[in-house]
Amino acid sequence: MAGSLTLGMMFCVIKTYDSLRDAVGIEGVFGLYALFSLLASFVVCALIPETKGRSLREIENYFQRRRSSTTLPDTGTSVQRY
Repeated sequence: MAGSLTLGMMFCVIKTYDSLRDAVGIEGVFGLYALFSLLASFVVCALIPETKGRSLREIENYFQRRRSSTTLPDTGTSVQRY
């Protein structure tokens, strides 16, 4: 999944570089790409759990709890969260 995402982002960079360079200059292009990288870093830090020092069983339990089914308070129906 990570490899596919990386290839997709590389494709976007390659396709947009020339038109962005003409519009905002080389400094603007690299500044824009740096801004996107910084925003992506914040998203990763906020959404991806830290696994350093945890066993595989602990990590699996963490994701199993997040995926467990819950009951909706107003309807009483069970839904599966992913």
